[in-house]
Amino acid sequence: MKVDGLDKRMHGDVFISPNTLKSKRTKTAPATATRVDRRDSANLPEVFVRVDQAAAKIDQKLTIMTKILNQINSEKDDIIRARLARFFNVLKAFIDEALHPTGDLATDRILAGKSVDIHIDNTSITLQGIRIKLEAQHSSLNELSRSPKTEDVHIMMQAIRKAQRDVKKLRINLSSARDQITHHSKKTSSLTL
Repeated sequence: MKVDGLDKRMHGDVFISPNTLKSKRTKTAPATATRVDRRDSANLPEVFVRVDQAAAKIDQKLTIMTKILNQINSEKDDIIRARLARFFNVLKAFIDEALHPTGDLATDRILAGKSVDIHIDNTSITLQGIRIKLEAQHSSLNELSRSPKTEDVHIMMQAIRKAQRDVKKLRINLSSARDQITHHSKKTSSLTL
């Protein structure tokens, strides 16, 4: 996100600036829905496209990560297991980076799991975002070690399955909101003719 010409990243409610040595803790926006009016809806298809593209890339990487975990599970050679684990961690870092704020308020809110209200004429459509997290539940496992244990592989596999379900829900919500907007636009245009 660009603020006063400086590149800043937002992690939860912590802003990290490259020209400060320590992070400053500040509160971010409240959990209320962002309102998008008709005059702002010109960029709405772009928001949908950006979120859908991010979800598609994440889903693709999650599928690859599942295959890698299956290979790690069946591999006997420790050197190959270590290389596969390293590649898995690189893909996980890619997903973490893809979920960073983009600078577009609506896109960021959707990817953060917050809702966005879309107001077209007298109709309000709420798009509920889904937060995609690649974190193991009930575990502090963030990445695979060089020689991952079978339990660690299974924990990561569960985290990937949950993230895939979240991506699917997000894409369904996007499709539903798109359909509602299209339906409303057709209804409005047929009434004005």
